[in-house]
Amino acid sequence: MKINPHAELNAQLQKYIAERSLINGRGAGSMEELNQWIAEFMETYNRRTLTEFEGYSPEQMASIINNLWKEDSLVKFKQLDASDFEQIPLLRQMKCLTDILKRDGEIKLTATGALPVKLLPEIYKQGVPCEYIEKSGCKIRLEAECLTVELTHILAKLTKVVKEQKGVMTLTKNGEKLINDNQALLELMIKKFTTEFNFAYFDRCESDEIALLGNGFSLILLSKYGNKKCSYRFYAEKYSIAFPMLLGNITPSMASFDFLIASCYERRTFDVYLANFGLIEREETGSMREHNDDVLIKKSPLFDKLFQITPPKR
Repeated sequence: MKINPHAELNAQLQKYIAERSLINGRGAGSMEELNQWIAEFMETYNRRTLTEFEGYSPEQMASIINNLWKEDSLVKFKQLDASDFEQIPLLRQMKCLTDILKRDGEIKLTATGALPVKLLPEIYKQGVPCEYIEKSGCKIRLEAECLTVELTHILAKLTKVVKEQKGVMTLTKNGEKLINDNQALLELMIKKFTTEFNFAYFDRCESDEIALLGNGFSLILLSKYGNKKCSYRFYAEKYSIAFPMLLGNITPSMASFDFLIASCYERRTFDVYLANFGLIEREETGSMREHNDDVLIKKSPLFDKLFQITPPKR
């Protein structure tokens, strides 16, 4: 259980005042002394290691949430080898889209602003296969019918690799530079995904914050436990322990809170985010994905090659 810092501060402050009174008989001392004591207490409190944060302190967790990808981030990128980029489905799809633009000069979008049907199979085959499309053999008729293609389109716009004017997509000048630098393009795609993309875009879960809040912590969890196969629920439970306030954003229903959190966290973190960037390997162990326990995941070899994780301060 987390301790309320205000309650703990009040209790320790009363103890401090009582001890000072016994020692010198004049109470707590000056306001300046009190303020200094409070500042020192809060600094110590914020630097405590907490089990619910996997040994990170509240101060470090605040950095994980607020400073992801900044210079002092606890999660940093490492330089990949040239051959590694081919292992990243979403990057392959992005490069396919930009190759089409280089080849044709422009793409005329549909009346709804989507990619035209004739280009969808070409882009789709570069990404993570869709189980429904693969099993049914159905042709992709709309961009919205294929998550990975739609996600590619979204990220192309978020990264400003492309621009769209009057229903026509073209490469930007910055895009022309980025497509020749796979490392820079990949880093920008991940940064935009984790800081500007709406994690709730592809589902109907009530909470927009699940998986988005502290998504850098999800990388830390996978870095720590991802060498062995674990269920989605394993990670969802640890995420819920770190961010219990998110439970309040779910309306009670026939399904349990932990199942709803696990399902939402699973889809957004693993199915939409990490799988499409080639950062996990998954294995289905049963015919039904009931309660998220029939799908096991582990980090892919690419994960440790791409990320450098700063361990907790001890």
